[in-house]
Amino acid sequence: SDAMHPTNDLPVDSIIGYLKQGRPVIANVMKGHHFVLVTGWNGAEETAALRGASPYSGVDTLFVNDPGFNRDTYSYSQDVVGWRLFNMTF
Repeated sequence: SDAMHPTNDLPVDSIIGYLKQGRPVIANVMKGHHFVLVTGWNGAEETAALRGASPYSGVDTLFVNDPGFNRDTYSYSQDVVGWRLFNMTF
């Protein structure tokens, strides 16, 4: 899963798993014209896991570092069009 993902082909629970591991996650937003560092997710959107469902399946708001456009959040389902993942921690 490391490398370039030119589409939003990763489930949000995978993205959250990478963040919990301390891995950098970069989202491609603005129809593919901009990249942002994902720093977290809206925990208020987490749901109680029922019948094996992921508690993160309801998460859509990603917190980001985006000094270029002074934004704090992007929508996983509406804004993210791809990912850049790297096998490193910081």
